[in-house]
Amino acid sequence: DSPNRDIFVLATDGSRETTLMEHPGEDRVLGWAPDGKRILFASDRMGSTGAWSVGVAEGRPQGSPELVKGDIGDINPIGATRSGALYYVLETDVRDIYIASLDVATGKVTVPPAPVNPRLLGGKHSAAWSPDGQYLAYISSPRGRTSSLRIRSMKTGEERELSLKNLDLILYLGRVRWSPDGRSLLATGTDDKKRVGLYQIDVQTGAVASIVQGGFPYGVWSADGKAIFYALRGDVGVNKAAVQ
Repeated sequence: DSPNRDIFVLATDGSRETTLMEHPGEDRVLGWAPDGKRILFASDRMGSTGAWSVGVAEGRPQGSPELVKGDIGDINPIGATRSGALYYVLETDVRDIYIASLDVATGKVTVPPAPVNPRLLGGKHSAAWSPDGQYLAYISSPRGRTSSLRIRSMKTGEERELSLKNLDLILYLGRVRWSPDGRSLLATGTDDKKRVGLYQIDVQTGAVASIVQGGFPYGVWSADGKAIFYALRGDVGVNKAAVQ
């Protein structure tokens, strides 16, 4: 139950597992170097979180870890290029949702990014377009307040907040996905009893149905909208649930 993490290397055939990095601090893998000879990892062993690297051969560490860049913050890696550049997302205290237009053929932005709701800046995440592109659902989580689910009309700019029903107060919502017919939303949520689950939400009434609880599930709709496929943290494989 320790919040600290160590790093291990597992052979792809499952034949052996070795400890790569064991330290009282928290270590997280950021990615392999392109040549596979080093691993880049984040560690708070010097107080603030920095990016470190260590050589690897036959699944074992080679030499002492070296600091690559200090004070990198709470980053999530996206991937490394062949030249060795690491792309990542930096988590900050303020996050928001922006909409921009671009030329798909050239990849150039034609209309600069603008906040989806300028009146309520910050605290928005998990945006999802409706199947017809007419609505945008997103989660608003202002500091110190519970999460709310909002739906914005892209045609009129009007927004409404869904009042979630028949479920205890949901403290956190995330990973929103529209159903293929546009009538429901699928979201991961945590209620006031700290139970994590996957929920189906009616976009008109706000009625909530529990799909599965436990394991911090992440789900997607089937193409016909009649089933939901989901994975559980710590669970092996993909499960299937019928839509309620």
